[in-house]
Amino acid sequence: MRLLQRDDMPAINKLIKEFIVCNEIQSAESIPILFLNYLRNNNIKIEDGKLINELFDVIGNKIS
Repeated sequence: MRLLQRDDMPAINKLIKEFIVCNEIQSAESIPILFLNYLRNNNIKIEDGKLINELFDVIGNKIS
């Protein structure tokens, strides 16, 4: 299991790009579920709840 923290922003940015390419995101409401499933399937864990919420917002902004 790979643990990502706020210090790993280059890896997190790459992860977000891969997530957007690999998933067909239909609405902003589906981002949390799809992203958490993506993390689980790739054995990646982000323990910081504030960071994960920020990532949901970043993904939402990138797909808009």
